[in-house]
Amino acid sequence: PGLLAQECFPVAIAQVCIAACKKVGVTFDAAIDAGGGPGRSAFEFVKQFKHTESYDYSQGFIDSLEKHKGQFLDADQVSRLVAYQGDAHKQSEIAKRPHYNLILGCNLIDRLTNPASWVKQCVEQMAPEDGVFVVSSPYTWKREHADPEVWIGGKMKDGKPYHTQDGLVDLVHEY
Repeated sequence: PGLLAQECFPVAIAQVCIAACKKVGVTFDAAIDAGGGPGRSAFEFVKQFKHTESYDYSQGFIDSLEKHKGQFLDADQVSRLVAYQGDAHKQSEIAKRPHYNLILGCNLIDRLTNPASWVKQCVEQMAPEDGVFVVSSPYTWKREHADPEVWIGGKMKDGKPYHTQDGLVDLVHEY
């Protein structure tokens, strides 16, 4: 079964990210969970990375993360996890570090009014020596979130289906 058959999707996606980092030999220095909700993926990252950040647009999610982190983490791990409310469109302004070895955006990209701006920030914030950038989403591009002109995928381009994966590859190569 796929990741959706998992008991806890945020843990499963964190395990996929960590495995990818190990596979390509990433330095486990810093990770950021963009739009991390109540932080369950970040709880897994901080067990592996020296520094982990998680932010979400919803202060309620950040409050939940702060309330529950002691249930999942020991004192050292709690001290290495930074959580804050923030807008993914301003990630480079709100992030606590200039570079990350892992950037995860889960259920985020298709909810942004300017997804390409966030991708550009992520590419710029990848650690220059190594890094993994993971985007996980149902890719339900909707007009209520962004004008179709700025969608990274889920549309036709040059008369052919243009999927989000195509758009992400194009953007990452562009930046």
